[in-house]
Amino acid sequence: MAFWAASKAFAVESPDSCFVYGYLHWSPTATKYVAKLELGPGKDLEDIIDENGSKLKFASFLNALNYLVSKQWEVVEISPRNPDHNTFVLEQFAIIRRKMALKDAKIYISPKN
Repeated sequence: MAFWAASKAFAVESPDSCFVYGYLHWSPTATKYVAKLELGPGKDLEDIIDENGSKLKFASFLNALNYLVSKQWEVVEISPRNPDHNTFVLEQFAIIRRKMALKDAKIYISPKN
């Protein structure tokens, strides 16, 4: 399975596995809505892709969340829409996590300085 890269994720370790945390970002553009992920240190938001590397498109924020849940991601928290923020009224975020083997999660864990 492909994993997606991004910048605000961190992992909580246990002896042989850990949770990798990241977030789903849903925002309007000029002609469509875009769902992207952040998972891993120092990288940009990236498209959600399938096992073949094809970019996936979703009709709604919940469709994107349901797809990630079907791939063993858990929803930790969803931020509510902010009706007072005129520019990005429909922008939404969800914190997500997935438990994986520590050896597979190492690429998402920032090294300690």
